[in-house]
Amino acid sequence: AAEGGSAYELLKSVEDSVFKVDVVSFEEIPPSLADFIRKQGVLLAEATDVT
Repeated sequence: AAEGGSAYELLKSVEDSVFKVDVVSFEEIPPSLADFIRKQGVLLAEATDVT
């Protein structure tokens, strides 16, 4: 799940993954699902240049 940032950059970071990755935006999913992902999800990447 993504929170802000570039969707294109996010997709580039997972396109070669050996695992199945579903890319979703926190802003576009039900709050209960966003909460579940925040609690149970695994952080794969984090933006370092946030402006």
